[in-house]
Amino acid sequence: MDLINEIERGESKTIEFKEEIPSNNSIAKSAISFSNTGGGKLLLGVKDNGEIKGLLKEIDIISLEDQIAQLIYDNCYPIINFDIYTVNIEEKYVLILDVKRGNNGPYYLKNKKIDKGTYVRIGATNRLANRDKIKELQLISENISFDQIINFEYKFNGLDLTRSLLVKLPSKLSIALIL
Repeated sequence: MDLINEIERGESKTIEFKEEIPSNNSIAKSAISFSNTGGGKLLLGVKDNGEIKGLLKEIDIISLEDQIAQLIYDNCYPIINFDIYTVNIEEKYVLILDVKRGNNGPYYLKNKKIDKGTYVRIGATNRLANRDKIKELQLISENISFDQIINFEYKFNGLDLTRSLLVKLPSKLSIALIL
């Protein structure tokens, strides 16, 4: 989809706008949220209402891209996969942090650890993940489905291990077969 169309649609689960360069923590939280959810783009130089303001021309864009890349590398764990680039829209520079969906999550702020530093994207916001969401992200990264989790609340000898198959016959009679 064209970037202008994405901006016109507004902030969402996969798009976040920042009018100016935010604090380090805000950029890291957004990168973590996108990586833990479905990926997404952080656009610097775009107002919350979608108006393209652009970054100040005095800013060294190449240096800013390097600083943001270093910030994410230094503050986030595990390593987040992203691209960072600048586009010129209506003679204004917009920096785009394009974060990919991660496979090694949960991703979190190093200094806050996994319990207090894991964020997810909910709607157009970054939210601290609860314990259940963190557990879900861990299972996804280990490629374990819910059906594969051992439930220690039930005793093995209390389970009915017979398999039955209900067969419907044309005469509306049903037969249960023990396999």
